[in-house]
Amino acid sequence: MDQRPNMREFSTIAGLILDQLLEHHPIRVNISDYPVMLIMGVTDPTDKLESGRMFKEMFGATLQWLNEEEFVHGGGLSPRERLRLTTKALAVLNAVPPNLGGRSIGDSIAEAKNADAPEARNRIATFFGDFIGSAAGSFPKSAGSGG
Repeated sequence: MDQRPNMREFSTIAGLILDQLLEHHPIRVNISDYPVMLIMGVTDPTDKLESGRMFKEMFGATLQWLNEEEFVHGGGLSPRERLRLTTKALAVLNAVPPNLGGRSIGDSIAEAKNADAPEARNRIATFFGDFIGSAAGSFPKSAGSGG
């Protein structure tokens, strides 16, 4: 995983957004930044993160990236409204990489939320790195099959 602060923050936020949606799937829900803030130790959306960026800026940009990369699908007027996971996201969250001891990426993210805040952030960021790796591994198969 990239050690830059912005990449750790992105990975943690993305993992926690996907976890929120997985908890409610297939029901569309409005995504909240509050649970993400709690786990990240942020008290206000305008708090600066280690990267120097405000939490709300990183949260919004991460959610936009998840949408643009087709991991989430929105059905509301706001990017946070009526979201649910796409098939692509579900496939990757259910993947079981060898380094997770038989647990899926989604289960590993959910379990990591219960750790102390700094440890949780690092573990979730790592699991999201596995998520991206699993997603990237499926791209050549999709491209090769004409889909």
